[in-house]
Amino acid sequence: MQRCLIGHLAQNPIFLDDWPESAVPILCRFLSRMEASGSLTNASELIAALKQAEPAFQEAAASPEKSQAIFRYILMKAKEAGISITDIDASFAFAVKELARMAGIDLDNKEVRERLSSLLDSGITEAFSSRLCVTMIFERCEDFCKRFKDDTILEHCRRIVTILSDHPTAPLLRGDGVLWSAAIVYAACQDEDLIRSGKGAPPLGQEISFFFGFERASIRNKVRAMRALLPE
Repeated sequence: MQRCLIGHLAQNPIFLDDWPESAVPILCRFLSRMEASGSLTNASELIAALKQAEPAFQEAAASPEKSQAIFRYILMKAKEAGISITDIDASFAFAVKELARMAGIDLDNKEVRERLSSLLDSGITEAFSSRLCVTMIFERCEDFCKRFKDDTILEHCRRIVTILSDHPTAPLLRGDGVLWSAAIVYAACQDEDLIRSGKGAPPLGQEISFFFGFERASIRNKVRAMRALLPE
């Protein structure tokens, strides 16, 4: 019961905002009614197990790592389908369909399609779009960081992305996502003393410029604006 709750039910990619808090109470009422109807004899034991696992379930259901893993998987599937991650509209349309499939939603059913549409119209679209955008920004950082021998720069990028994605002004959702990726990588390399100003500077800044397709001046300007949003 607990393994199903945490390992499966909590991983559902589509749910309403109050679902993590309401799921276990609903299941407990269901078990009580099953016992009252004579279909179950150990409801109290199962209810106790569910309540014991409820904190872990709520944490797993709302975990940022879960969302990131889901969208990384979707982006991988999108790439396999030939969809460019720089195409936001195509990526989002694919993500909605893939999320529906992962959640067990039958998109061939008209009633189900209408319900999904109402969920999307209720604000889930914006949440999905935000998560997808942040995942795509980090995905590009990860692609660049494959050239390094260890994960030092990648983990630095992850910390920056986490801070910016939690920022109340949601800066990552404004402006060019590719430029955000370039600025994050550039800042991480600066912080690790891999990019130095002045003559004789290593060519890493040029590599970043070439990889992301922006002039170094544009990237540096973005880095300066970004640092104003980061803690010292």
